[in-house]
Amino acid sequence: MTMITALFSINGETDRMRKCPKCGSSKSVIKIVYGYPGVELAEDEREGKLVLGGCCEELGAPQWHCKECQHEWNTLRTQPEYH
Repeated sequence: MTMITALFSINGETDRMRKCPKCGSSKSVIKIVYGYPGVELAEDEREGKLVLGGCCEELGAPQWHCKECQHEWNTLRTQPEYH
Protein backbone atom coordinates (compact mmCIF):
# COMPACT_ATOMS: atom_id res chain seq x y z
CA MET A 1 0.00 0.00 0.00
CA THR A 2 1.42 3.35 -1.01
CA MET A 3 1.29 6.48 1.16
CA ILE A 4 -1.40 7.97 -1.09
CA THR A 5 -3.56 4.81 -0.94
CA ALA A 6 -3.24 4.81 2.85
CA LEU A 7 -4.31 8.45 3.04
CA PHE A 8 -7.46 7.81 1.00
CA SER A 9 -8.50 4.97 3.31
CA ILE A 10 -8.31 7.11 6.48
CA ASN A 11 -11.68 7.50 8.24
CA GLY A 12 -13.36 5.09 5.80
CA GLU A 13 -13.25 7.59 2.93
CA THR A 14 -14.08 6.01 -0.40
CA ASP A 15 -13.87 6.95 -4.06
CA ARG A 16 -17.43 8.32 -4.00
CA MET A 17 -16.16 11.07 -1.64
CA ARG A 18 -13.59 12.04 -4.25
CA LYS A 19 -16.15 13.73 -6.51
CA CYS A 20 -16.09 17.54 -6.34
CA PRO A 21 -19.43 18.85 -5.07
CA LYS A 22 -18.89 22.13 -6.97
CA CYS A 23 -17.88 21.09 -10.51
CA GLY A 24 -18.54 17.33 -10.42
CA SER A 25 -14.99 16.35 -11.38
CA SER A 26 -13.81 13.03 -10.03
CA LYS A 27 -10.44 12.76 -11.77
CA SER A 28 -8.90 15.94 -10.37
CA VAL A 29 -9.74 15.53 -6.66
CA ILE A 30 -6.81 15.07 -4.30
CA LYS A 31 -6.41 14.70 -0.53
CA ILE A 32 -5.38 17.59 1.74
CA VAL A 33 -2.86 16.30 4.30
CA TYR A 34 -2.13 18.01 7.60
CA GLY A 35 0.90 17.73 9.85
CA TYR A 36 4.63 18.11 9.37
CA PRO A 37 5.44 16.53 6.01
CA GLY A 38 8.30 14.15 5.46
CA VAL A 39 10.27 13.91 2.23
CA GLU A 40 7.75 11.54 0.60
CA LEU A 41 4.74 13.80 1.25
CA ALA A 42 6.61 16.90 0.07
CA GLU A 43 7.49 15.09 -3.16
CA ASP A 44 3.88 13.93 -3.59
CA GLU A 45 2.72 17.55 -3.29
CA ARG A 46 5.26 18.70 -5.91
CA GLU A 47 3.90 15.97 -8.22
CA GLY A 48 0.31 17.17 -7.65
CA LYS A 49 -0.80 14.02 -5.84
CA LEU A 50 -1.90 15.86 -2.67
CA VAL A 51 -2.06 19.28 -1.03
CA LEU A 52 -0.25 20.05 2.23
CA GLY A 53 -2.75 21.82 4.48
CA GLY A 54 -0.43 23.04 7.23
CA CYS A 55 0.77 21.69 10.54
CA CYS A 56 -2.57 21.72 12.40
CA GLU A 57 -5.96 20.45 11.30
CA GLU A 58 -8.89 22.25 12.88
CA LEU A 59 -12.39 20.87 13.24
CA GLY A 60 -14.12 21.34 9.90
CA ALA A 61 -10.90 21.87 7.95
CA PRO A 62 -11.13 20.78 4.31
CA GLN A 63 -9.99 17.24 3.47
CA TRP A 64 -10.28 17.35 -0.32
CA HIS A 65 -9.07 19.74 -3.05
CA CYS A 66 -10.30 19.89 -6.65
CA LYS A 67 -7.50 20.76 -9.05
CA GLU A 68 -10.10 21.59 -11.71
CA CYS A 69 -11.98 24.40 -9.89
CA GLN A 70 -9.83 24.88 -6.72
CA HIS A 71 -12.81 24.06 -4.44
CA GLU A 72 -11.95 22.54 -1.03
CA TRP A 73 -14.35 20.65 1.26
CA ASN A 74 -14.56 18.08 4.01
CA THR A 75 -16.60 14.95 4.50
CA LEU A 76 -16.52 14.85 8.29
CA ARG A 77 -19.02 16.35 10.69
CA THR A 78 -18.17 19.93 11.57
CA GLN A 79 -19.93 19.76 14.94
CA PRO A 80 -19.25 17.29 17.75
CA GLU A 81 -21.72 14.44 17.95
CA TYR A 82 -23.02 13.72 21.43
CA HIS A 83 -24.59 10.40 22.45
